[in-house]
Amino acid sequence: PPAQGPALPGSAPPAQAAARTSTATPLMTPFPVVRIAGVWFAGGVDLRLLRVQKAPPGALVTVRCRGRRCPRRAVVRRITVAGPHGVPAISFPAFERFLHTGAVIEVFVSKAGVVGKYTRLRVRRGKLPERVDSCLALGSLNLLQCPAV
Repeated sequence: PPAQGPALPGSAPPAQAAARTSTATPLMTPFPVVRIAGVWFAGGVDLRLLRVQKAPPGALVTVRCRGRRCPRRAVVRRITVAGPHGVPAISFPAFERFLHTGAVIEVFVSKAGVVGKYTRLRVRRGKLPERVDSCLALGSLNLLQCPAV
């Protein structure tokens, strides 16, 4: 038989499609938004905004800086709590400072039973910072390819 490549979305028979959707891993709802803003310089980035928005109640938000040039090596963890107008955005002013080349900021938003959000900002020498967004496996800090929506 000829080799088959990956199937296109919607090309599976209805029975297989139904089985796939019933076992699909649920995404965190609403899916969090990580906002990062700053000014780039040749020797690093002046980070002026690090905020997590639209995270559901009860989600664990973890922010850490890795690399020997981190201004703050502590790990900051916060659990989102719903207020009268939903879950407020969470800012991380301890990380809003100058980041030298080599610093890596990681943001994890996780909750048991759902796929979470991962964002990494890596400060590179002579280049714009590299941002990577991915997903987290169910309630853990293990990276996972984000499911197609």
